[in-house]
Amino acid sequence: MKAFATLSEAEGSKNQVFEELKPLKQAKTKLAILQGQASKQVKGSKKQRQTYNKIRLIHSGIFGIRKDLLHKLTTPKVKKN
Repeated sequence: MKAFATLSEAEGSKNQVFEELKPLKQAKTKLAILQGQASKQVKGSKKQRQTYNKIRLIHSGIFGIRKDLLHKLTTPKVKKN
C-alpha cells in the first residue's frame, strides 16, 4: 500500500495523499516478524500460542491506529460543510 488515504477536493484540484504514520509502519513490521516466528514454531505448542496472542494484540493496535487516523482525516471535512 503506497498511501493510507487519498482525498480529492474538487475537479481540477490536486489530490491530497496521506502517508501511513510511523507507529503503523512499526506495528506492521513487528507483525511480520512475529508471524514468521509463529510459522517456525511447533504447531500447537505453548510458545506458539503465546506468539499468536502477541499477534492478536498487534492486530488490535493496528485497528486502533487506523481508526484514529481515519477519524482525524474525516472530522474536519464533515465539520467544514
